[in-house]
Amino acid sequence: MSTRDDSTAPAVDIGATLDDGPFTTMQKCVVLLAALSIVLDGFDGQLIGFAIPVLIKEWGITRGAFAPAVAAGLIGMGIGSACAGLVADRFGRRGAVLGSVFLFGAATCAIGLAHNVETIAALRFVAGLG
Repeated sequence: MSTRDDSTAPAVDIGATLDDGPFTTMQKCVVLLAALSIVLDGFDGQLIGFAIPVLIKEWGITRGAFAPAVAAGLIGMGIGSACAGLVADRFGRRGAVLGSVFLFGAATCAIGLAHNVETIAALRFVAGLG
């Protein structure tokens, strides 16, 4: 007598299961928050261009003095992107995304409190890591 079961379990079609299931309020909130984080990330990169002329006048510095601040954000993004997979493997995708959004959000908010270009550059680098 064999203990092996020759019958196969029915295959589950994940796509059909997702299509047939309800789109819950929690799922809607997750999609909304993910979209919002992407939009705010784009704002971070674009708003520095509007802030630079105002800060040049207010702080009495040259336009070239802001080059490190602009570059720091891009360098941070490059490093953060390269390390994102390792962080997700270590802490899970959810933990990686939550940590990334928190780091990006906190650093971006702190930029508003900066009093010099060096601080802006450092905070943009940290925001880029997120």
